Amino acid sequence: MVLAPLWLSARATTAWLVLLGLSLLPAAQPGALQAGSRLATVVLLAFAGRRVAALGTEVGTAQASTLRQVTARDEEARASETRQAELAQRLQHAATHDPLTGLLNRNALTQLLDGTLAGGSAAAVLVISLTGFRQVNDRFGADGGDEVLLSVGRRLTGAARGSDLVARLSGDEFAVLLPGLNETEADKVGSRLLAVLGATASRAELRRTGAHRAVGLRGRPTCHRARAHREPARGGQRGSRRRPVAAACPRGEAGPG
Repeated sequence: MVLAPLWLSARATTAWLVLLGLSLLPAAQPGALQAGSRLATVVLLAFAGRRVAALGTEVGTAQASTLRQVTARDEEARASETRQAELAQRLQHAATHDPLTGLLNRNALTQLLDGTLAGGSAAAVLVISLTGFRQVNDRFGADGGDEVLLSVGRRLTGAARGSDLVARLSGDEFAVLLPGLNETEADKVGSRLLAVLGATASRAELRRTGAHRAVGLRGRPTCHRARAHREPARGGQRGSRRRPVAAACPRGEAGPG
């Protein structure tokens, strides 16, 4: 291994620029040149005017083969790390999202709500139930039911504010996390979203349900009381409608149950 100054002619300068690029060259940047059966490795140590100090070494064919093997193993290790990272991302997505609609699931929404409240911020949760949904599956099959659920998810996502989070809690139940809203503001948002779903009902996919939407918000004294708001609507007379119940989650309350 030798350390020697390298004087660059105009032709040699062109060769270095092709090898190392036109950007500012940091010290100790490696380059490699193939010379017959021997591999010459050059490490640039400095760049000052037209004079370059370089650290160079030569290795034989066997050593070059070993270097190529090491490089291949290093590339494979990086590729393996990339695959593992992608798998971890897919598993994380599967653990926090509904597989049909791609919306957040119940666990993810609960964690986000708990985090919002723990940080001292106000929040409300709008819970939306599609009643009579079992009849949809009975009459039109699973594909027809999935079409309705996908349509509801798209409509809610499109109508929500940028800060709102839409989730599918269970088979026929959706929720929208509304950060920073008080009861009055949440009531307005709930009415608007209900109107959006009402407009959707005129379309064929939601005409299939023959069902009304029962809407409630999780409210005091605990967020679990939203279930009490919407259960009467589930068992009520078909075709009836309930006005959204406006309530915000107080600080420290539990998320969707």
